[in-house]
Amino acid sequence: MMRRRGAGRARATGQSMVEFVIIVPVLLLLILGILQFAQVYIAKSTLDLAAYDGVRAGTMGNAKPGAIECGIARGLLPLYGGNTTPNVLALAQLVTSCKDGVGPARYIAAYSKAYAAATDANSVELTILNPTPAAFADWGETIDNQLQIPNDRLMWRDTSVGNSSGETVQDANLLMIRVRYCYTLFWVFRPIMESLAFGAAQPLPREELYSNAPHLTPSGPFATQCYSSGGIVLSSTSTMLMQSPAYP
Repeated sequence: MMRRRGAGRARATGQSMVEFVIIVPVLLLLILGILQFAQVYIAKSTLDLAAYDGVRAGTMGNAKPGAIECGIARGLLPLYGGNTTPNVLALAQLVTSCKDGVGPARYIAAYSKAYAAATDANSVELTILNPTPAAFADWGETIDNQLQIPNDRLMWRDTSVGNSSGETVQDANLLMIRVRYCYTLFWVFRPIMESLAFGAAQPLPREELYSNAPHLTPSGPFATQCYSSGGIVLSSTSTMLMQSPAYP
């Protein structure tokens, strides 16, 4: 009788062990998935702020990509905190291009790394959606040897529509940018994203142009590189009225 009870306990223990081995990987994957979703959500919210900071810097910096990148770097700064070791090369460029680089060591370290990402074509893709070349053809004026879209007296300027751009001069003074950011996932999810790299070099669909959602579908060379590195493409757009003349 005792042998039968002992055999029953052994079978129960063995069954529990098998169930444990089966359920633990699934449970861990679920927990990692929840943590990954939270991190992607935080990264997307940070990117929205970076796009806002970028377009704001661009409105005061003649819509120059360099000025916009400085703003994007400031917005992305929270994603690169954690230590006091700066990116020395990026820090030198930051001081030259953004006239910044002074502050606590942790801030400077994060800012330099964020700037390195903002100026890295594999990490950030910046597209100026407006003003377009057609808007410069319609409303551009050469002042002090610089082609620019005038920004003064907009309320009293002509509101007719340009032949090439289909925009008024007031519309042409709206700076609109799209910022796409490659966010690297946990190692366990990277094979899934890498599988999306196949065929992702096709042109970006027009319906994705103004989308703020994470892209899980093939969408251009930037996405190809991002998926290949096990990342996800986050996208954000932002629009603001120019506070200075826009340069092409």
